[in-house]
Amino acid sequence: MHQFFQFSICVCMVILAGGSIGYVHGHPTFMGGFLLVVIWGIMLKFINRTNVFVFDKTNKKSKSDQDVSNKRIAQLEKRLSDIQDIVIAIDEKMDRVEMQSYTKVEENEKI
Repeated sequence: MHQFFQFSICVCMVILAGGSIGYVHGHPTFMGGFLLVVIWGIMLKFINRTNVFVFDKTNKKSKSDQDVSNKRIAQLEKRLSDIQDIVIAIDEKMDRVEMQSYTKVEENEKI
């Protein structure tokens, strides 16, 4: 039934495309063009909403593929946490350096 529905949508699209080409080569009017745009919009929205041309995209990964993906994600998370630790250590070190320079400036101003 799904294939018949796809076929009927394709036939409607061909007819609509032929009508559009005939409109362009004939005597186009503003209202006719507006109606064609509306009909094309309705047709494309209908195709989008009904998911007529969406084929079976179920996740067919095997267990081993999923395990590899999970291990890879775990490795990336570990690397990310290591990088975060490094950034935090550098930030703390920069704060200490700023505080030391700030206290030296205050001591020099007192003198």
